[in-house]
Amino acid sequence: TPEEAKAWEKMDPADRPLGFVPQAYDAMRKVPQYDGLIRERFERCLDLYLCPREAKTRLDIDPDSLLPQLPSPAELRPF
Repeated sequence: TPEEAKAWEKMDPADRPLGFVPQAYDAMRKVPQYDGLIRERFERCLDLYLCPREAKTRLDIDPDSLLPQLPSPAELRPF
């Protein structure tokens, strides 16, 4: 209503419950595009592009040390 719109305009921007005036549209096709959409998408892509990647620490393990030491067949002779 016009009274609500005037009351919304008189409010301090920090005290407004929403950052925009809600409006009714006949169909979803008639809803206008969000003004800051392209800028926000661009800034998001720029943030992802320019952010440094996390450095992964690699473990230097000798593969031979992972295998258990097997006893010699001479030690297993009675069995």
